[in-house]
Amino acid sequence: MAGPENYGLYYAVFSFSLLGSMLLDAGLSNYNARQVAIYPEKALKRTPALLGLRLWLFVVYALLTLSIGWWVGYRGAAWTLLAMVSINQGLNYTLFFLRSNLQGMHLFKRDGALSVLDRALTIGFCIPLLKGYSYSGNLLLDFVLVQTMAYSLSTALALYWNSRFTSLKPAFQPLLQKSLLAQTFPFAVLGLVMTLYSRLDAVMLVKMLPDGIFQAGQYAAGYRLLDAFATVPLLLSGMLLPLFSRQIYQSEKTAPLARFTGLLLLGSGWLLGLMAYFHHEAILRLMYTHNSAEQDRLFVWLMWTYLPIAGIFVFGSLLTAAGKLKLLNWLAVGGLILNVSLNLVLIPSEGAVGAAIATFITQFLLFVAQLWFAARRFDWTFDGRLLIKIGFFMLLSGAFMYFTRTGDGWWGMLLGLALGAASLVLLFAERWKQFREMVR
Repeated sequence: MAGPENYGLYYAVFSFSLLGSMLLDAGLSNYNARQVAIYPEKALKRTPALLGLRLWLFVVYALLTLSIGWWVGYRGAAWTLLAMVSINQGLNYTLFFLRSNLQGMHLFKRDGALSVLDRALTIGFCIPLLKGYSYSGNLLLDFVLVQTMAYSLSTALALYWNSRFTSLKPAFQPLLQKSLLAQTFPFAVLGLVMTLYSRLDAVMLVKMLPDGIFQAGQYAAGYRLLDAFATVPLLLSGMLLPLFSRQIYQSEKTAPLARFTGLLLLGSGWLLGLMAYFHHEAILRLMYTHNSAEQDRLFVWLMWTYLPIAGIFVFGSLLTAAGKLKLLNWLAVGGLILNVSLNLVLIPSEGAVGAAIATFITQFLLFVAQLWFAARRFDWTFDGRLLIKIGFFMLLSGAFMYFTRTGDGWWGMLLGLALGAASLVLLFAERWKQFREMVR
């Protein structure tokens, strides 16, 4: 409804608000989930100190983000938008921290409900906007207000569930909080660098191109779908980190869980990439009235990027659980340098498509590196039979999607997806027992 230029402004402001998000979390959520999974009683007693620390971190984050935003040129409505989005980031990361207690205690049903609730409420509050009603008189401000309401209600429920087993009164204990920051610093650096190389694209598009806001809007049109699909491995990683942590702590084998979740997510990522490649026109024409060949190209590149992102969530969670934060930080720094370099080369000549290509290359190389280091760390053996099955699945599902591409619009796409999913299930049927165990 907003169009690529207006939405491009929102997306650039949103991406800018994420660049300082390290201060909002400082690695506390991942650290807390891991600690609660291993030492539940001891770790939960730290919740008040962690909440007090997060309050101070939000104040610092808001002051820095708004000050730097003003300095780089955000004024008037753009600065107001940045202030409101910053508040939403504070609520979002508070919700994420409260969920880490639930993840660590393996209360995955409640964690899953909270992870879906803010999205569901956002959709519900957006329905009046789609029907022409306005909360504030400005479509973008309405969209941000909708998110504020959704995050507030979800955070209130998270506070209620957490209050059942821990105190939620923020405490200010400088010595303990300083010690916690020192322990979570590697998590914080990892989060910062990963955010930078995944969110700098929109900011660089705006600053490097004469029509940068329009280009950022086109980029956002594809990236928001990638974000939506990436919710699946994100939710799964919330379970994998405490599960892997406990398995490693108890000297259990991690290979079966890692291989199964890897196959599940990478297989679905392959199907998603094929769907975007063969059916991008139908998808984009359904969602937007403003379309172009350039938007089609960058959408395909971004959807293929889901494949390495899914793998990073699995093997990154495994390496995090194993305490390999230094390694992950070095890989992330390398990814940031690579991403910025590729953007500097590709954006001037290819525009938003160049940013999408840079994103794909960066994420793919990071995925390969994490997989290789995980295999070395846990002494995984080469499985030729598994590789043959994977290759056969890729060829078979590719053929299904190719031969159904001339089908009647959405029916052809759905048929190709169904056949591809069936081949994934049949080829790896012996591993679905693990899936049933995970669901249970």
